[in-house]
Amino acid sequence: MTASNGPSQARRQAGFSKGAFRCSVSSCGRFKGLSRKGQGYVPTGRFYRLKLDRVALKARVRFVLELMCEFEREVALRFSDAPESESLNASYRKRNTPTDVLSFPAAEENLRMHKMGLPLGQVRRLGDLCLCVPVCQLQAKENRQTLAAELERMMVHGLCHLRGYDHERSIAAQIVMEALELSVRRSLITEFGKATWAEVSECRP
Repeated sequence: MTASNGPSQARRQAGFSKGAFRCSVSSCGRFKGLSRKGQGYVPTGRFYRLKLDRVALKARVRFVLELMCEFEREVALRFSDAPESESLNASYRKRNTPTDVLSFPAAEENLRMHKMGLPLGQVRRLGDLCLCVPVCQLQAKENRQTLAAELERMMVHGLCHLRGYDHERSIAAQIVMEALELSVRRSLITEFGKATWAEVSECRP
């Protein structure tokens, strides 16, 4: 899901950086689990701790960027809890609920830099992704797959949004984006094997 372009105080407070060598990662660390209630979510009362293999994650992200981008790009990944995701979703999409992934393209910021004289090949910012860990954890359970596989599925989805694809425009756009996502995920598995870079363990409140 694509949110508004450009940096903001809310995004800085949520842990987003202005740049990285190619991929930066920040995490909420601990979070409260969710269950579904109607069209929304409710906390389960259980707490979990997220563990990331950042070396493996960054290698996979760089591989995807090389597949999808004609120039070197930078992307920032934020792994959030439900309140943080809901706050960002409310600020940028006027929806008071957490969501699996939010995409913040840097297109407008890059255009401003280009107009100031920076060659397009040197405009490296692609944007930021916010992945909500408890929502993805719930979806992983519903889809009968690992948390790492679900997070990677949503990460690829978000990166496609950062590249300008939007499945909500039309049925044709949805078909194109879904085909691209499937191709990228298959390429990741061929290159690295199945995703194992994320896991959770239950912890005390």
